[in-house]
Amino acid sequence: MGIINYEDDSEAEEFVAYEVWQSQNLSWFCDTNPRSVNFSETIRIIDASFDLWQSVLPLKFERTWNRRTANFRLTFVKYDHSISLNDRNFREEVVGHAFPPPSGEIHLNNELGYANNTHR
Repeated sequence: MGIINYEDDSEAEEFVAYEVWQSQNLSWFCDTNPRSVNFSETIRIIDASFDLWQSVLPLKFERTWNRRTANFRLTFVKYDHSISLNDRNFREEVVGHAFPPPSGEIHLNNELGYANNTHR
């Protein structure tokens, strides 16, 4: 069970994730980048991040070029976007939010100034 992050807990909603990934081999897709980092550097940073995860988890992450079949779909969006119903909780200062399986959507705030010099 999890809690959606709110500044005021009176708005909090509980959700239960009933589904899990059926494999330990998972794929990710990204076809956007933040304004402050070019696309190839964005992909390199995301790939390095998944490498860190798989170094401590019994999972394997691999980039795919097929958005439809990817387990994780990363998108850099405006903070006031409305791609899905729960996007109303995405505020200007929030870095990102994600949705549990089977969705796999990960929305990252394109309005923030990302830096790439600390990820080398």
